[in-house]
Amino acid sequence: MAKTHRSTSFPHAFRNRSVALLGLGYWGQNILRTLGQLQLKRLVVCDEAPHRLSQALEVVPHAKGVRHLDEILDDPEIDAVCVATPVEFHVQHAKAILRAGKHVFIEKPLSYSAKSARIIGDAARKARKRVMVGHIYLHHPAILQLRQWIASGKLGKIQWIRSTRCSLGPRVRHDVDVLWDYAIHDIYLIPFLMGKAASRVRADGRPCLKPPRADWVEFSMEFHGSRAVMHGFVSWLNPFKERTLMVVGSKGIAVFDELKQPCLTFYRCGYAPHKGMDRWGNLGLRLFDDGREELSLDCQQSLSRELAHFLSHLETKAPPHASFADGLTTIRLLEKLSSSLAKKGRWVSVS
Repeated sequence: MAKTHRSTSFPHAFRNRSVALLGLGYWGQNILRTLGQLQLKRLVVCDEAPHRLSQALEVVPHAKGVRHLDEILDDPEIDAVCVATPVEFHVQHAKAILRAGKHVFIEKPLSYSAKSARIIGDAARKARKRVMVGHIYLHHPAILQLRQWIASGKLGKIQWIRSTRCSLGPRVRHDVDVLWDYAIHDIYLIPFLMGKAASRVRADGRPCLKPPRADWVEFSMEFHGSRAVMHGFVSWLNPFKERTLMVVGSKGIAVFDELKQPCLTFYRCGYAPHKGMDRWGNLGLRLFDDGREELSLDCQQSLSRELAHFLSHLETKAPPHASFADGLTTIRLLEKLSSSLAKKGRWVSVS
């Protein structure tokens, strides 16, 4: 029988915060709607395209619209900026914002490379300001529950993990391939769930629509101190949307299906060591199935939780989830996977 878990309330009131949003593209519009629901002191939105700016002000009438980043940089009231521009502008924009003395929330991926990402880190240290990266699944209630299950030993010894993240668009990005757009979620998410760093990775895929950028990729990760392996598949060329994550352990199997309710299920089934043969003919193993546990979770407010988390951590000493260091680690893993992709699936060590 399914259990319904309602989300714990998170702070909506940030009446002392003046926040700006730079970029009103595909994901920037989602950030806009979310920021509009927070009780901010001021909200300023910026985009060079007049039609996007006017549409944004229709969605959030109380926001102020500006056309140029300098208007944000010169505004002394703004203390934090959400960057949702294309990846090629992340370093340029983040560096300018940090130098102006403002905190930065920056959408994934942090940058094209670890080398360029370090420019953002250097600017943050000099300005003594926070940088948080948009790793949204770290704020998803099902992921947090799954991590607790793994840490508590409920699943037993983790044996393997399977992730599928596919759809037919709705857009084919021009700035990054599907590895950097879709697989990035698994790259930061699986080590978070495992509590272990990746030891080596591999990836294989092909471009079909816009060479040389791959639009489907199969990839794998192994981890320090574990025999578990993770396999993933991402694609922009799937006739229907799939967002599933399966974690197989010695005591059961957990399945997270983002598109369904209940979205998280623990199956108390699998194979256990057994003397002799079980009734199915398994020698040395016993097939068991002791039912399942289903959880219905509030999966619609992960972005609200993420942005509230960012604003709540601006003045604290504790680093936020997906700090600059976390974002940099993810970029390094993506670089290793891209290297394997160029080598047609050869395993690459993560130093």
